[in-house]
Amino acid sequence: MYLNPRIVEKKGIQEDEEGCLSFPGLYQTVRRAKSVKIQAYDLKGQLVEKTLHDLEARAWQHEIDHLNGILFIDMMGPLARLKARSSVKTFEKAFREAQAKGEIPADVELKHFLAALEAAHK
Repeated sequence: MYLNPRIVEKKGIQEDEEGCLSFPGLYQTVRRAKSVKIQAYDLKGQLVEKTLHDLEARAWQHEIDHLNGILFIDMMGPLARLKARSSVKTFEKAFREAQAKGEIPADVELKHFLAALEAAHK
């Protein structure tokens, strides 16, 4: 387990299909660095530096993006976005239906929850 990971160096380019549990069933081609050097802290507070390649580099970039509020759909090129548009709309429709049934909190509640989390981490 690592804390506060960050990418300090990127090299090369790889394009591959990527998905995310945030968007079940949606897979699109995303361009990412082929290798990355990351820094993070281990559970003892020691700085760790690793150089990662290929799939491992892709996974770290994807997860670090999440920490920075970026989703893989934000990383899609214009053609991939057009191709994924109907899938994203279907996902959004299902999300709104779940909200209407009370299975997922309303947007205003989610915003309050996020604001409380942000305030707690300042």
